Amino acid sequence: SVGAGQDGKEGGGLGVGGKNLDAAKVLHNSGKPAEALSIYKKILESLPNEPEVLHLMGIALFQEGEDTDAIGFIKKSIEFDPGSSDAHNDLGNIYTKNERFEDAIACYKAAIELQQDFANAHYNLGYAYFCLKKLRDALPSFETSVELEPKNAMAQNTLGKVLKDLGNYDRALECFEAAISANKLYFAPYTNIGITLLALGRREESLMYFKRSLENTRG
Repeated sequence: SVGAGQDGKEGGGLGVGGKNLDAAKVLHNSGKPAEALSIYKKILESLPNEPEVLHLMGIALFQEGEDTDAIGFIKKSIEFDPGSSDAHNDLGNIYTKNERFEDAIACYKAAIELQQDFANAHYNLGYAYFCLKKLRDALPSFETSVELEPKNAMAQNTLGKVLKDLGNYDRALECFEAAISANKLYFAPYTNIGITLLALGRREESLMYFKRSLENTRG
């Protein structure tokens, strides 16, 4: 969701534009990025270097599929506010979507340097390494993400996949079980437990988990 600026001020030095910005955020959070965009554009006509608005403009453009323009706006927002960990992370997400993983990694590392406990950035960094098949580089990022948010089912499941691929089946199973504990309706860990048990030669148990995965998918 689109939050307030890090300084917590209502529109900061935006004046009347602050109320317009609040209205744009409501639209943006309501799933109407195109309508929010028109307000962001008007604010930027009078305040072209306002980092929060540049950042939000970039997110909205990204949501509208305008990735190249989105990158330009978020990069400009970082120029005027290099201390925004969210902006670095969001820029990384656009690069990841466009399979520019090395660029994404640099962004996520910048976000983490600014905010060590940024669980999402740690996860995203791990995912970028995972996409490059650099599992040993991905592992510590996913581990940190899970330490920070142990009830994040997706993070637990992805960490389990990396551990499974590295041959650490016991720890992988623990992660998949933790993912199910966090969200019993998330079917991916059931499949992954089945695959892991099959690799361990525990065929009967694996079939039980494949069956549960199929039931969840149908549900």
